[in-house]
Amino acid sequence: AAAGSESSAEAAVTGWSRAIRPHSARTKRWLRSLARRYRAWYRSSAKYQGFVAQQAAARRQYAVEKSNLRRSYGSRVLRQWRAGRVNRVVKLVREYMWRLRIVRQHHVAVQRSMIV
Repeated sequence: AAAGSESSAEAAVTGWSRAIRPHSARTKRWLRSLARRYRAWYRSSAKYQGFVAQQAAARRQYAVEKSNLRRSYGSRVLRQWRAGRVNRVVKLVREYMWRLRIVRQHHVAVQRSMIV
Protein backbone atom coordinates (compact mmCIF):
# COMPACT_ATOMS: atom_id res chain seq x y z
CA ALA A 1 0.00 0.00 0.00
CA ALA A 2 1.14 3.56 -0.71
CA ALA A 3 2.16 5.83 2.16
CA GLY A 4 -0.80 7.50 3.81
CA SER A 5 -3.29 4.99 2.47
CA GLU A 6 -3.18 2.42 5.29
CA SER A 7 -6.50 0.63 5.53
CA SER A 8 -8.33 0.65 8.81
CA ALA A 9 -7.89 -3.12 8.95
CA GLU A 10 -4.10 -2.74 8.70
CA ALA A 11 -4.11 -0.07 11.41
CA ALA A 12 -6.20 -2.36 13.60
CA VAL A 13 -3.59 -5.13 13.19
CA THR A 14 -0.44 -3.04 13.68
CA GLY A 15 -1.98 -0.65 16.22
CA TRP A 16 -0.49 2.24 14.25
CA SER A 17 -2.29 4.86 12.25
CA ARG A 18 -0.89 8.01 10.66
CA ALA A 19 -3.41 10.29 12.34
CA ILE A 20 -1.94 11.93 15.43
CA ARG A 21 -4.88 13.10 17.48
CA PRO A 22 -3.43 16.28 19.06
CA HIS A 23 -6.10 16.55 21.74
CA SER A 24 -5.95 13.03 23.06
CA ALA A 25 -4.51 12.62 26.55
CA ARG A 26 -1.98 10.06 25.29
CA THR A 27 -0.64 12.45 22.63
CA LYS A 28 -0.40 15.28 25.15
CA ARG A 29 1.52 13.05 27.58
CA TRP A 30 3.85 11.89 24.82
CA LEU A 31 4.54 15.46 23.65
CA ARG A 32 5.17 16.60 27.21
CA SER A 33 7.66 13.81 27.84
CA LEU A 34 9.32 14.57 24.50
CA ALA A 35 9.64 18.24 25.52
CA ARG A 36 11.09 17.24 28.90
CA ARG A 37 13.67 14.96 27.31
CA TYR A 38 14.65 17.62 24.77
CA ARG A 39 14.92 20.30 27.45
CA ALA A 40 17.12 18.08 29.63
CA TRP A 41 19.34 17.25 26.66
CA TYR A 42 19.63 20.90 25.58
CA ARG A 43 20.36 22.20 29.07
CA SER A 44 23.21 19.73 29.41
CA SER A 45 24.65 20.65 26.00
CA ALA A 46 27.94 22.55 25.74
CA LYS A 47 26.24 25.25 23.65
CA TYR A 48 23.71 26.06 26.37
CA GLN A 49 26.33 25.87 29.14
CA GLY A 50 28.49 28.34 27.20
CA PHE A 51 25.50 30.66 26.83
CA VAL A 52 24.81 30.51 30.57
CA ALA A 53 28.46 31.31 31.33
CA GLN A 54 28.35 34.24 28.89
CA GLN A 55 25.22 35.62 30.57
CA ALA A 56 26.77 35.32 34.03
CA ALA A 57 29.90 37.14 32.85
CA ALA A 58 27.76 39.95 31.40
CA ARG A 59 25.82 40.27 34.68
CA ARG A 60 29.06 40.45 36.68
CA GLN A 61 30.48 43.08 34.33
CA TYR A 62 27.29 45.16 34.65
CA ALA A 63 27.47 44.96 38.46
CA VAL A 64 31.12 46.01 38.41
CA GLU A 65 30.42 49.00 36.16
CA LYS A 66 27.54 50.12 38.38
CA SER A 67 29.59 49.88 41.56
CA ASN A 68 32.46 51.76 39.89
CA LEU A 69 30.05 54.57 38.98
CA ARG A 70 28.66 54.66 42.53
CA ARG A 71 32.15 54.74 44.01
CA SER A 72 33.32 57.49 41.69
CA TYR A 73 30.29 59.75 42.06
CA GLY A 74 29.42 59.04 45.71
CA SER A 75 32.51 60.69 47.19
CA ARG A 76 32.25 63.69 44.86
CA VAL A 77 28.58 64.27 45.69
CA LEU A 78 29.32 63.95 49.41
CA ARG A 79 32.15 66.48 49.20
CA GLN A 80 29.93 69.04 47.43
CA TRP A 81 27.07 68.33 49.86
CA ARG A 82 29.31 68.98 52.87
CA ALA A 83 30.51 72.20 51.24
CA GLY A 84 26.84 73.25 50.89
CA ARG A 85 26.97 73.53 47.09
CA VAL A 86 23.43 72.37 46.32
CA ASN A 87 23.51 73.21 42.60
CA ARG A 88 26.74 71.26 42.22
CA VAL A 89 25.16 68.26 44.00
CA VAL A 90 22.15 68.38 41.68
CA LYS A 91 24.43 68.60 38.65
CA LEU A 92 26.54 65.63 39.79
CA VAL A 93 23.48 63.50 40.57
CA ARG A 94 22.02 64.23 37.11
CA GLU A 95 25.33 63.34 35.52
CA TYR A 96 25.48 60.10 37.56
CA MET A 97 21.95 59.13 36.48
CA TRP A 98 22.83 59.80 32.86
CA ARG A 99 25.98 57.65 33.07
CA LEU A 100 24.01 54.89 34.81
CA ARG A 101 21.49 54.97 31.96
CA ILE A 102 24.29 54.54 29.41
CA VAL A 103 25.73 51.60 31.38
CA ARG A 104 22.27 49.98 31.49
CA GLN A 105 21.74 50.49 27.75
CA HIS A 106 25.12 48.93 27.04
CA HIS A 107 24.21 45.93 29.20
CA VAL A 108 20.90 45.52 27.34
CA ALA A 109 22.74 45.65 23.99
CA VAL A 110 25.18 42.99 25.19
CA GLN A 111 22.30 40.74 26.29
CA ARG A 112 20.54 41.23 22.96
CA SER A 113 23.68 40.33 21.02
CA MET A 114 23.85 37.03 22.92
CA ILE A 115 20.38 35.86 21.86
CA VAL A 116 21.33 35.35 18.18
